[in-house]
Amino acid sequence: MKKLLNLCLYTSIALFLSACGGGGGGSSGATNPNTTPVTPSMPFLKDVSPTSINLQVYEGATIPDVTLSGTLDGDLSVLFGKTVYVFITIPDPLFATGITPATFNNTTPNGAVKLRGLVAPKGAKTYSGNLTIKVCLDSNCQTQLGNSNYPVPYSIVVKPAPPLPTISVVTDQLAYRQTATLTLTGKNLDSVLKVACFGCVNVTEIGVGTSTQRKFTAKITGTGTVPLYVDTVDNVRTSIGTLTVPTPPSPQVSINTTMGNIVMELNPVKAPVSVDNFLNYVESKSYAGTIFHRVINNFVIQGGGYTPALAPIPTFTPILLESDVSLKNQRGTVAMARTSEPNTATSQFFINVVDNPSLNANFPGVDGYAVFGKVLSGMDVVDKIKAVTTKSSGGFNDVPVTPIVINSVIQIQ
Repeated sequence: MKKLLNLCLYTSIALFLSACGGGGGGSSGATNPNTTPVTPSMPFLKDVSPTSINLQVYEGATIPDVTLSGTLDGDLSVLFGKTVYVFITIPDPLFATGITPATFNNTTPNGAVKLRGLVAPKGAKTYSGNLTIKVCLDSNCQTQLGNSNYPVPYSIVVKPAPPLPTISVVTDQLAYRQTATLTLTGKNLDSVLKVACFGCVNVTEIGVGTSTQRKFTAKITGTGTVPLYVDTVDNVRTSIGTLTVPTPPSPQVSINTTMGNIVMELNPVKAPVSVDNFLNYVESKSYAGTIFHRVINNFVIQGGGYTPALAPIPTFTPILLESDVSLKNQRGTVAMARTSEPNTATSQFFINVVDNPSLNANFPGVDGYAVFGKVLSGMDVVDKIKAVTTKSSGGFNDVPVTPIVINSVIQIQ
């Protein structure tokens, strides 16, 4: 199935604007018509940019998102505590979904709304018309902000898609957490932008490629059947087959603490990114000398991020969230800690001391906390840790009064 076009175009959809802020791309400084408020007290939108949208894309290709920005003028005090909505309409056959929103209020008069989604052109041709923007104080647009009704002309030239490459792949070795070389041979390989492997990390091209041969290296993090794709220079993703990676015994690690040992079994089949990330910290000995800094009876014990002085340890690049709906935050399971943003996990992990259904990804598309293993032995140690006396210290809550130090974490299988 072809990827459709990311574009800032919507069909009569009310879009809620919430926390974002800042200006936006396009021809800044251009002033749109109809900027006179209906009443002296009613705010109105002005200086919407870009003032037009002109794009050239291939059939089936994706394009960058487009950001529309604007400024509210007039008496902004009437917006205090109110929700602002934007309505955008465009004629068929083009449509789009998805939004990165913005906030306009009495203290933040400047805002940017990034519209992104899908465009389905019917063949290679030019699509043109007017994108109409209305900013309102209610979800039915009964109260509009002044004359904030702007036509934004658009022209989208859709070109015939170029021929896709023909590819066969040879690998030198496929072993879990080892680096493999992927040799691509075929035709039109100069149109390949990158190789994507859902079960690989650090995919890097080596040497100087040609239109008939390209080589890449990749660290294998998945097991079993691993899908392999290429992205063309036109941002078209094409499946080129699968890699079959032998499934090793599940990795096991032993955590030696000042209150006893905990042995955990990791799940690289369902959580390959989280397991590989955790083992990277194990292999670099990053956990030695860290503490369980957050201990909450009847919830979790959390560690792997701070020294006894509550100084943060060095971390690697944050990882993508992989909160598989079949892996639940149940008593004895181990999951990655993160901020409120989904793709922010680094070194910190937690052990669930009770079932915590509120931490689950209950269905696809819902952020949860990525479970990547379970305690095999040492739950008695976990239960001793969860019962210790805690305090607030250095801006942290639930810190054990007597530090619970992780002396070492080693892989035993």
